[in-house]
Amino acid sequence: MAGLHMPSLSVLPAGPHRTLVEHLHGLYRRAGKPSLRDMASGMRRQDDLPGTLSHEGIGNILRGKGGVPTWRSVETLTRYLTGISVVGEDVDAQVRMVHSLWLTADDERPHPPERLDNFKYHCTMDLVLCALTTQPGSTVLLQRGFLHLFQRLQEAMEAKGKIVSQLRVKLIHAGGESPFFNFPKEHYGFYDQLLSLTPVDSDNLPRRSLQALRQAVDADWCVDGAERYRHVIVAFSDTPTGEVGEVSESSDTDYLLWRDLDAEWARQQSQLGPNFKGITLFAPESFPWTDISSDWPLALHFPSEAGKSLEDFEFDEIIETLSNDL
Repeated sequence: MAGLHMPSLSVLPAGPHRTLVEHLHGLYRRAGKPSLRDMASGMRRQDDLPGTLSHEGIGNILRGKGGVPTWRSVETLTRYLTGISVVGEDVDAQVRMVHSLWLTADDERPHPPERLDNFKYHCTMDLVLCALTTQPGSTVLLQRGFLHLFQRLQEAMEAKGKIVSQLRVKLIHAGGESPFFNFPKEHYGFYDQLLSLTPVDSDNLPRRSLQALRQAVDADWCVDGAERYRHVIVAFSDTPTGEVGEVSESSDTDYLLWRDLDAEWARQQSQLGPNFKGITLFAPESFPWTDISSDWPLALHFPSEAGKSLEDFEFDEIIETLSNDL
């Protein structure tokens, strides 16, 4: 069936945030379940909305990803969906109802403790980048975007009152797997790996993607005690890999790889705790990316358009996501 579905309870537990998302899904269904890109372009054509949203932003709100959104974003989506509803709803009445739900959700979300201005929150991260792009333009974009990774992440963290105490970065790509590089001391080794990136052969892409993700999940993550240590995987793909049903019928090996990967992620999550590991996907809406974003906790999915390079994505958004993870 076309359109987005409510996230599972394992992804978005019962509570005020889920109640808000359920109400927004009701508006979405009564609007005929428009595509994310149609909604984003429709918002840009209206000059009476409080703002606009990207298709990724709309998807994250309706999937309950990234925490409780800002009121400006929720109001924009509410006014747009109510305005195109097939049942002719009162827009202002819906906005008042949704605002009440949003206030309850926002009031109950966890807030960081109050900190003195001169206090810096020390954070540590292991980051694995999976470059699974097949378009040369996307590969060049990844190289350019991550050339100043540490500096840009530091700046974003400083703005949030945080300090990156330790950052280790591993790169998985068509040419193999790098070791973890400690930043900033070993940044030249990472840059050498980055410049060696080449597009992935699109043959057997489902298997290549699953194997790369399994390498990432099985990485030699640091588990030393620290005030806050996070394991984060960021995967990039610009080519769809098919549906899970298609994969299971065409290749038992690919299907087993997926089942083993899913089970290992669940095992590590239960062993290390739900807030320890996260994954961010810049990939088409196809298997395994949609399955991961629906079923894995702390998974963010920014859908890319099949067959196009990743030039639509701003690396500022990637840096913002990483800084929020810490």
